[in-house]
Amino acid sequence: MPGLLRPMLLLLLPLAACASPQQRCIDTATKEIRLLDRLITRTESNLLRGYRVQTEQRLTPRLQFCASPSENFVLCSGPTLTSVKTSVAIDPVVERRKLASLKARRRALASRAQQQIAACRARYPAR
Repeated sequence: MPGLLRPMLLLLLPLAACASPQQRCIDTATKEIRLLDRLITRTESNLLRGYRVQTEQRLTPRLQFCASPSENFVLCSGPTLTSVKTSVAIDPVVERRKLASLKARRRALASRAQQQIAACRARYPAR
């Protein structure tokens, strides 16, 4: 996956440049809120399921065609990084405590984020 991530980010760079200064300012002001929202959703899902899904990276062997010095194609092998999802048990008490903490942190940041959004709109009025 890391190999795919870099080209995808490069494709998104022109789109980021298209965002207005106001939108970039608002995105920066709400970055942590969005992160907390994702963590809250993930923790709620874990509680509903009763376990969490963990992604592990593993090296697996792979056969592929490779060019040889004589310009012929030959079979060669090498490791490939693959993602494997596994189920991991959770402690519901710990997960509920974590969820409460995440929600409290989000509430604490929400008013500050609203102030920053208002400042962004004042600094970069919509055109």
